[in-house]
Amino acid sequence: MTSETLGEVTLSGAKRDAAVIGWVWYAVLSLFAVLIGAGTSHLEGEPLFFVAAAAVLLWLVPFPGRLVVVLCAGFLIGDRAFAVLMWSGLGLPIFITEAVVAVTSSLLLLKYLLRPSTATLQLNMGLVRKPALVFWSVGTTVLLTSVWHCLEGSGQLVPTLRNAALFYYSIFYLIVLATFDEVRLSLKLTHAFIAVIVLMSIRYLLDWSAMLPDLPGAILADMFVVVATIAASVLFCTLPVLQYTRTAIVLLVLISTAVVFTDIRQGLLGLLCGGLCSYWLLSRFRLMSWSHRKTILIFLALFVGTLVLLWMRKDSIVSQAGLPGRSSTYSSMSEFVPIWSHMINRDFSDTGRSVMWAAFLEDMFQSWDSVVFGVGFDRLFIPEWFFTFQTREILTNKTTGAVQLDPHNSHLNLFYRIGLIGFVAYLFLIQRAFRSSFRYLRDGQDARLKYYTIGYLAALTSVAGQALVGVLFEAPHRGIWFWVLLGVCTCFPRVALADEVRASNEEARA
Repeated sequence: MTSETLGEVTLSGAKRDAAVIGWVWYAVLSLFAVLIGAGTSHLEGEPLFFVAAAAVLLWLVPFPGRLVVVLCAGFLIGDRAFAVLMWSGLGLPIFITEAVVAVTSSLLLLKYLLRPSTATLQLNMGLVRKPALVFWSVGTTVLLTSVWHCLEGSGQLVPTLRNAALFYYSIFYLIVLATFDEVRLSLKLTHAFIAVIVLMSIRYLLDWSAMLPDLPGAILADMFVVVATIAASVLFCTLPVLQYTRTAIVLLVLISTAVVFTDIRQGLLGLLCGGLCSYWLLSRFRLMSWSHRKTILIFLALFVGTLVLLWMRKDSIVSQAGLPGRSSTYSSMSEFVPIWSHMINRDFSDTGRSVMWAAFLEDMFQSWDSVVFGVGFDRLFIPEWFFTFQTREILTNKTTGAVQLDPHNSHLNLFYRIGLIGFVAYLFLIQRAFRSSFRYLRDGQDARLKYYTIGYLAALTSVAGQALVGVLFEAPHRGIWFWVLLGVCTCFPRVALADEVRASNEEARA
């Protein structure tokens, strides 16, 4: 028997063993579902619920990361209304995100106990092991210390857990590290994500124009600008490898227009950060194509045309306001298209954010241990002068009932809460994601996957840029996208490069 024949026999035997293990796995879980249904048969409609829950487990257990996908889909469909779904049966509110974290972690543990293997996690963690361990060790220590202070007597447990969200939502980063091992699935989810964002953009433009006033519900703009800029960044970078490039360019303009019409400056910053990162990486690794250049020219033309229209519209209004029978009030109401009015009157200053950031840093720098280890998650800080501008009712959190203020800079808030050591480790996590991607962009051979690699990095940069001026990491429907992207940017290049090496070895053996 030759070595090739022996290898084929070994490979077929391994596939057969895997198939047998798979059937046994599903048989055990099916038996588990039957036992649950039989054991609760005396409870009216309860058996159907438990059987349905067991069926969901059958679908989730082999791939626990699917539940995270379902959660993100819920955010896209339900916005904040989905994010605030909760259960208060234990006396404390358990939100849908925390429930998904608990179930997914339990499923990962169950999967490991039944089929012990941490190969995927070890390979992905090998890229970020030291900074990840430091980040999670420091953050967990600060979290436990803050909870202990609350239990000792401060009584601010719920606000403390709410403040800790910007740290413990990083568990979605860990989930990606533990489950990401397939490039093809990542591309499928990316395409589905972009398709949903296109539908959301159309819906938002319809809402904005009031063309269909009877549409149910409404899209939450501050969440939409986060996910829309992610889709725009990936779509722009992957234009050369998409089947219908012209259609993709139209959709890109559609998404970007919807972001502009939200009148949220944070969204414009996201488009700018994603666009600049895309241009830099495409140019650096010599992947800039004609479709990229054509799209850039289209956006420049739209920008210049918008400036001209603004100037002409403003000049027309001023001239007509002085005509007989034309009051300035009538002119502004009849001639001023709303979007132009918003764009002319929009103030691009920091609206007091820099003063607020300085106040948080001043509070933090009162002691060296706060600088090194952070102030903790139980600190509810509001500058005294801030009450002269805002009332207590406005500063009261609707979820926790506590009077508190976020600095409107998630990176600064993370530094403020976990200190210098944890924050430096967090910066290294971002650096490792870029380093992993740069390695593939340098050594990889598949141009298609290189474009997706740059697209994911541009999307990460877009969200990180928006986090500089907004409350992102603190809210699940906005912050979880960052942690998932950070994990994808870290793992996708490694898996893609490993697939190429494996394919090359198989060709060499053949």
